[in-house]
Amino acid sequence: MRKVEDILLEWRHWNVGWSCPPRIERELAGGKTNQSYLITTDNQRWVLRLNALDATDFGIDRTREAAVIQCAVVAGLAPAVAYCSPEDGILITEFIDGEHWQPQALDNPEHLAQLLNLVRSVHALDVDTATIDYFAHAEHYFAQLTAAKIKVPLTLHHEREQLFEQRERNPWRNQIAHLCHHDISPTNVIEFDGRLTLIDWEYAARGSRAFDYAGLATEWNLPLERLQTELGIEFTELSNAARLYQYICRLWALLTERH
Repeated sequence: MRKVEDILLEWRHWNVGWSCPPRIERELAGGKTNQSYLITTDNQRWVLRLNALDATDFGIDRTREAAVIQCAVVAGLAPAVAYCSPEDGILITEFIDGEHWQPQALDNPEHLAQLLNLVRSVHALDVDTATIDYFAHAEHYFAQLTAAKIKVPLTLHHEREQLFEQRERNPWRNQIAHLCHHDISPTNVIEFDGRLTLIDWEYAARGSRAFDYAGLATEWNLPLERLQTELGIEFTELSNAARLYQYICRLWALLTERH
């Protein structure tokens, strides 16, 4: 990956309307596969993200991501974009100096309702992307771990066998697909001035709303029973989605160790 300082020297070619060269304030923590920096120019702060070169290893389609972000920005769900180049691996978005809620924030029913409304707004976005096959996505990760000769715990082998017994009766096969974020974790939700904004859309694609909600329950330590009551989704569908989501996350964690 090129040095960030060298990349910033190209700012005049980005047609972003800046009058001063951007400078780096600091590197931002949190990303495991990308590098992000807080940059400043013209008294404004932006987030410069340099995409990982191995994004396809994680099932990330940068062109798809760019289309989703464009739609999400128009809907007021994502930070404004100053520059986006999937080919060069560069994304520059508005820096939102807000608060990341912690899981205990959802003990407040009003906060949970606000977060669920945000997720519903994501699902209402009309973006023409391919529909993700979650089982195939999991197998993509598993195949890479196998090829790299990374030891996969026996518990994950057993989980894989049991999950794939369910593949033929995949409850999402015949459902209408919706745009899903697929990574609604506390680090990706920011509150500013009473509004919630979502960042990190790289895994967004059309898929199952139940899978998105299962991910939300996992990342925010929400009991599935509470979420099921709020949403009215069949509990079995939600719990099956949570099991598959957690399996994929464990494979992802092993894969990031290799990188």
